[in-house]
Amino acid sequence: MRSARLLLFPVLVALPGLTADFAGPVSGYVFEKESGSIRPINGFPGGSLLGSPVDLPVILQSVVIRQAQNTAVGIVKESGAIVRITDITSTPEVSDHGGWLTKCNLVALSATGDFGVAYSSAESKLVRFMNSDLQSSIGTAEYGEISVVAVEGTAVLFGTRDSLYRWVDNGITLLGRFEDISSVAFLNGGRDVAVADRARNSLSMISDVSGSREVTLLANEKEGINKPAAVCLGRDNRLLVANADSTAVVLDASSRSILATIYLAAQPTRCEALNSNNLLLLNDVGPEPLVLVDLSEMASFFVPVNQQ
Repeated sequence: MRSARLLLFPVLVALPGLTADFAGPVSGYVFEKESGSIRPINGFPGGSLLGSPVDLPVILQSVVIRQAQNTAVGIVKESGAIVRITDITSTPEVSDHGGWLTKCNLVALSATGDFGVAYSSAESKLVRFMNSDLQSSIGTAEYGEISVVAVEGTAVLFGTRDSLYRWVDNGITLLGRFEDISSVAFLNGGRDVAVADRARNSLSMISDVSGSREVTLLANEKEGINKPAAVCLGRDNRLLVANADSTAVVLDASSRSILATIYLAAQPTRCEALNSNNLLLLNDVGPEPLVLVDLSEMASFFVPVNQQ
């Protein structure tokens, strides 16, 4: 297992007169909860600054961004309406899909950015959509409060605190029982699923979700899993588990081996790819530094947040 690295040198901060909106490459876009906006990360890891918010006609409560597809789906603050945002990098266009759900709580996008799922606890309802077209919906009252959702193609994962289900066109299947599901991720083109359980301090794999649904333990406390907050899949079938103790564990999902433990500059709250599947974002803009992990280097970086 490779040794962990935390690289603490956002070198651009030291240059006098530098602003956050200098011309140059953009590593990706991130959500700032306080302002309800999307902001660019200008520059490369190790020398990045946050840019000014993207000009949008709505204030967001949350958002999922698919950087490579230049698109996002968000929940509007106050109304809870669903909006789709396209052309983030140039002239953003916002499509309102508030008619799909009332007071949406959760939203997720597929890795390709075209399929999505959204949940409303007020309506006890899940909806699945493709781009701007509503495809299907189901009631969820019999399952209880939904806390996690994910989507890959037409397959949807939704979970309560202790149960995970798969919803496809021909029905809903129970995949497994857990103690406290914090995050899920599709693997191998949707054939398998990774499940992080913060009560068990574990990462499990459910193999062949459309068939045998075999549950296997991938890692636990011995391998460094400690109150996992999020799990996501990066390039080369590498899984990253972000822990509440400000560490991240990287595994090879094929060989099921631990590749590295990485120390982070702040507590992670999410995990999603930026412009490269090697570069992962682990939190939103807030009082703590913005944390990035480069899977090719097995190193973490931070972006300062005290500039506009």
